[in-house]
Amino acid sequence: MVLRVGYRNDRWLYPLLHTHQGLLLESSLYLPHRGVEVLTERFGAERLIFGTGMPLWDIGAAVSHIMYAAISDAARSRIAGETLQSILWYGGDV
Repeated sequence: MVLRVGYRNDRWLYPLLHTHQGLLLESSLYLPHRGVEVLTERFGAERLIFGTGMPLWDIGAAVSHIMYAAISDAARSRIAGETLQSILWYGGDV
């Protein structure tokens, strides 16, 4: 899992996601315009894990970016917790 991925990392991030099917991203600092939508469409919602960056950052931007993304409710649920739950429950078999 890659933590604290920023919006300027797409140039190296997309090839890594394409090459490494098990690579997951934590979403707290990934706030590019329509970034969640693009990642979900290209690589699947199961590749993003919701994060807030608390206590260092306010949770508003992280929550809003997922809540208002133009993605399906199923994808939103996957990002918001289902992927992490499956990793914790089943030991990484997403």
